[in-house]
Amino acid sequence: MVVLLMQKILAIVSSVLFMALLSSVAVAAVIGYRQGDFETSGISDPGRLKFTNVAEVVDVLEGDPRGPVRDLVTTDRGVLVVFDDAIAHFDTGSVREMWSRFDFGGSIAAGVTADGERVVLAHEGAGLFSGQTRWMVLESRTGESVAAHWSKESPADLVSVLAADSRIEFSDNGRMTAYSLDEGRALWTYGGPGEGCADSAVEAVGMRVALVSVCGDQVKLVELSAESGRLWDSRSWSGTEAPELLPLTPRTVPGSNTDPVEILVNGDWADGYVQNAEGAHIDRDTSSLGYFPPQAEPDQLPAHILLVEDAEDAGNRFALASAELFLEEGVVSLGEVGDTVSLIDGKLPGSTQEWDTGEIIQSGDLRALLNDVLRRDPAVWDDFR
Repeated sequence: MVVLLMQKILAIVSSVLFMALLSSVAVAAVIGYRQGDFETSGISDPGRLKFTNVAEVVDVLEGDPRGPVRDLVTTDRGVLVVFDDAIAHFDTGSVREMWSRFDFGGSIAAGVTADGERVVLAHEGAGLFSGQTRWMVLESRTGESVAAHWSKESPADLVSVLAADSRIEFSDNGRMTAYSLDEGRALWTYGGPGEGCADSAVEAVGMRVALVSVCGDQVKLVELSAESGRLWDSRSWSGTEAPELLPLTPRTVPGSNTDPVEILVNGDWADGYVQNAEGAHIDRDTSSLGYFPPQAEPDQLPAHILLVEDAEDAGNRFALASAELFLEEGVVSLGEVGDTVSLIDGKLPGSTQEWDTGEIIQSGDLRALLNDVLRRDPAVWDDFR
């Protein structure tokens, strides 16, 4: 009788212990699966991205208790701020924090899709999910999660760029694989530009992916459809050093240290660059446009490749930057410029946004002025080499 009672007690205890073990496993799984907290200010309809206020966001972040800012990326309506263990999104109209996600228990990586509409966040799981990557896709305006999934790789082992609807992993030899943002499904694979390629760099701009690689004694540039992986265009030069890819989108902050317009107009164009514009041939001719610095000769290996998402926006940006340069160098007078466009506080604005509703007309008038300058002096840019 005593033996039978002890057997029953042991069975009950074993059952309880087993249920407790299952419970602890479930808790560990949930902890690994649902890391991070979410806070929102309730701002649901931020205005247009305002470049003049981006610097104010940086000022607000001074001394932020979440630590130093690791990265700052513009979205279609604001600025994403990336800390070591948190992200926050700011409205550049009110310069207020719209939403944040934090307390992930470790370092994170975050970026913005090529269209600026979504934020993609990656962090390493905890517990049973240690060594795996948790991917979250968030609406940039609200911070709400719209998709999430796991991948087996550690975040440290992944090198990728974000297109509008996919994450594209690439290796040094130029091989690329695109994965859907929602489920991590493989969408397409590109085997690379050839044998023996290395030193590859990739950028996703607009609806395309640009890849540059050094393949022996040649440098190869290809552009693929971000949606299908289909080859759109390719080009090669003799050489052994890969050009720098310079993406330019309507969300690029004018005058920042990553603004390719600032980089090229202020002297780097003389090292050689080519413009690769959305919907246009890779070797687009801008020789008749006074607001673009001259591009490299067709057989010259460029130091820079300008990847343009919006050709109209790019033209307006270059016109403003080139007009500023021409003013400083005395190629045009302030009176001549002032008779053509509206000056703000007696000078050209820092971005075409500052012209508000007259942005398109004013930019067009400025372009026409600079084209006249080029017609008067076809070698005007040669003086700045």
